[in-house]
Amino acid sequence: MGWASRLSYGVGGQDAHPTILDNLFLGVPSGNARCYGEIDPMNFKPHQSTFDDKLSASIGLVMGLLFIGGGFWVRNIVAHEGATLNETRGTVVDSISRRDRTDTNNQQKETYAPVIEFLANGERTRFTGNYESYRSSNGQIVVVRYDPKQPTSTARVVNPLEGLVPWGMFGMGGLAVLYSLGALLPVRWSSGE
Repeated sequence: MGWASRLSYGVGGQDAHPTILDNLFLGVPSGNARCYGEIDPMNFKPHQSTFDDKLSASIGLVMGLLFIGGGFWVRNIVAHEGATLNETRGTVVDSISRRDRTDTNNQQKETYAPVIEFLANGERTRFTGNYESYRSSNGQIVVVRYDPKQPTSTARVVNPLEGLVPWGMFGMGGLAVLYSLGALLPVRWSSGE
């Protein structure tokens, strides 16, 4: 007998239909669940968590919540900067190099900082960016964020990926919270018989 020709049967004075939602909410065992690709609600088995499981899940839950909170904090900082600081395009006009000693083997390493020129309050303004291991090419266009009251001292290059940082933190925190809550539940899904 196929699913479409299956007769409905009564449960508590109501007709019960062989769908997964009806089976879950009406408590009707699904005899043909594997045949029709439905989820058998009887595969949830009780699970006894050990102290180590609960401790690990609790630490994961706290870490996940910290990541989510950090995501909100970073998002608020970016939003505050976007609301209070001006953003414009700047051009790399020069590079400055310096030699730094590395901590591991006391060798010297050359680093470079771009000199960026942009228009602030109608005047050309220059500032030096962060030192990196690579040299920025002259003429490269970058996004600059600055305070119009103090453009030279507050200017900085905007990282094109900085808007993704809070979303990455939300994602990692959310996964940690979901995993930890799943580990703390007293039941587990069992795919076996």
